[in-house]
Amino acid sequence: MKKMFLAFLLTMFIASFAISSDKILIYISGPEKMVSMIESMFEKKHGDVIDVYHTGSGPLQQKVWTEMMAGSIQADIIWGAEPLMYYSLMDVGVLQAYYPEEYDELYYELKVGDGHFTATGIRYGTMIVNKTEVSADDFPNSWMDLKNEAFVNQIAMADASQSAMAFALFAALSEMDNGKELLESMGGNGVFVTRMNMDAISVVQTGEKSVCIAPSDGAYRLMKSQKSKGMDPVLQLCWPEEGAILIQRPIALVKKTRSDQQLETAELFMDFQSLRLAKNYHHNLVLKRCARIWILFYLRMFRR
Repeated sequence: MKKMFLAFLLTMFIASFAISSDKILIYISGPEKMVSMIESMFEKKHGDVIDVYHTGSGPLQQKVWTEMMAGSIQADIIWGAEPLMYYSLMDVGVLQAYYPEEYDELYYELKVGDGHFTATGIRYGTMIVNKTEVSADDFPNSWMDLKNEAFVNQIAMADASQSAMAFALFAALSEMDNGKELLESMGGNGVFVTRMNMDAISVVQTGEKSVCIAPSDGAYRLMKSQKSKGMDPVLQLCWPEEGAILIQRPIALVKKTRSDQQLETAELFMDFQSLRLAKNYHHNLVLKRCARIWILFYLRMFRR
């Protein structure tokens, strides 16, 4: 509670400074290296015009909800976590509709939110195995393979109450065909619950567990690091036959009173992120394989 109070005071100080200086305040979740790179790239072109509050996806959601319940969200832009939060914020009317310049260039599957939020990136939730711990015969090719005896007490997954991404993965699996049966089986067989997604991936890399359900990008970074050191990565990504889980990484403009200069800066930042995704064509290589489960999840959750 003390840490939350101190974080709230820090944010209020940053927000007050941003208002007085025509800077904007951006709440961001994501890898620190990526956040620093984005901030540097944007300010190199537009000057010292943004303040960034960086945290994990779970704490980001908690912070947004706490501030909204207290009366107002201090940020000008929220960027990160997963779409469920943004749908809820859209429903209570705290997001301002804005279509970035490159919106028409985005993939159809990413054009969600009716302008109240826009996907600036996509992550793929899938199974990640330690190939030295899983035999060829037991290698999972389907989500349902996780029910096999080989994975009893061998599955890791982040805590859905601590990680927004883990919550999205859990919810998407529950909406998949036979998904509830899968989750019940996992619960009965034992799941090692970690605080963050990277923690789940790490226990698989060390061999403590043999498989985890997590975003693929975390495993990819570890695999890339091992390869750069001349090592053979022990992790391997599995693309289940039913499809992986596509989870968008949204950005949204908060509805609030701001100066014309702040609004211009906020829109420039929204355009900047949309342009980066529109040019990032490598996502198209995996998009069709991953979209089906997420779209099914989206339709069931929000179009009932």
